[in-house]
Amino acid sequence: MTSSPLLDVDYGLRICQHKQTLYRSVLESFVQQHAALLSSEALTSEQAQELAHNWKSTAPACGARPLADLATSLAPPAPLPSAGQSLQLLELAQDTLEQIQAQLNSRSHAVKTTSLTKELLQKLEQHNLSAVTLLNSWASCDAAHWPDDDLADIELALQAFDFERAKQLVMQGLISHQDDTNKE
Repeated sequence: MTSSPLLDVDYGLRICQHKQTLYRSVLESFVQQHAALLSSEALTSEQAQELAHNWKSTAPACGARPLADLATSLAPPAPLPSAGQSLQLLELAQDTLEQIQAQLNSRSHAVKTTSLTKELLQKLEQHNLSAVTLLNSWASCDAAHWPDDDLADIELALQAFDFERAKQLVMQGLISHQDDTNKE
């Protein structure tokens, strides 16, 4: 899973306290609430301002920073957006919704051991401290679908510099989640 210019996944995960399930729920909720905008061709100034008011606080949790920034500039107490600003907000929202949908779809794929997982395992094997910083990227990409409790256990082991335990937990998780994928 990678971030796009419209969707900063790491930022959204930080807002959601690195809880994968919560982040996915936020993304799904955002898409459900605003899916009708994908077929919209225009917004009235009033609609744009109402959406901007909503998005200035909800878009950051999705990691949709450009949408949040634009929404903040158009939300009250700002004057009603012009037709051009309303169109700009709509187009950015549509592009962001498409990115969120792509993000949700990419998270639904089967578990795969990617280069990031291999790199993490290698760093754990070497007792390399960079494994600590690599963990968040790995959790948001390769292990994004793992239960938060499993990821928390790995993080705790790394915080204690127990590289062997962390590696064991990652390996157990890979096996467990691969078994779950094969059952589907």
